[in-house]
Amino acid sequence: GLSYSGGFDMDFGNFWSPLQGLSGILTYYQATMRGVITTQGRNYTSSLINAGFQSFITFAPPGGWTPSSPFIQNFIKGIPLSSSLPPTIWYAIDGRQTNLYDVWTNGLDFDFDYVFQTDNYGNFTAAVNGNEVLRMTEAVVDPQGGSDQLVDIKDGNNSGRFTGNELKGRTTLGWNLDPYGAQISFNYIHPINQLTST
Repeated sequence: GLSYSGGFDMDFGNFWSPLQGLSGILTYYQATMRGVITTQGRNYTSSLINAGFQSFITFAPPGGWTPSSPFIQNFIKGIPLSSSLPPTIWYAIDGRQTNLYDVWTNGLDFDFDYVFQTDNYGNFTAAVNGNEVLRMTEAVVDPQGGSDQLVDIKDGNNSGRFTGNELKGRTTLGWNLDPYGAQISFNYIHPINQLTST
């Protein structure tokens, strides 16, 4: 994989006195992962339409296989079965782990803090931090070389093998006046699309 990042730290009060007490960190990152080792993780239909998956599916001859067919016996050799095989088998998908995906992602990490100090009422604080995913895409590695088409997988789109929430953040408000203090926090995670079947 290859990754890089860059950002800045800023004390806003140094630029404008009314913003005294406000500071922040903003970082941009980019990561590329080639040949991620995993299983296919997709369904029968995707095995047909993705060039990188077609080498993992084998179709039976006319009439199908039976559990005792030589191909099936060789296919399941050494593999523990959690259920019985159907009487007729029309296709077999190889779900072993392999270097199957290329993944690209970039985004922003942020952390902003504000401190307001008073003489008689204590110190008040506020903080916001989190991560905003700008891009998250994957492509199936084509055994013939290169990658299949890019698929947007941010927020669970397109039933990707991997996924990431577009936005995750936390807001914290606090107050302190020795020996007393109080703090309350709010967490937010952007919803994702989760494909389920029944």
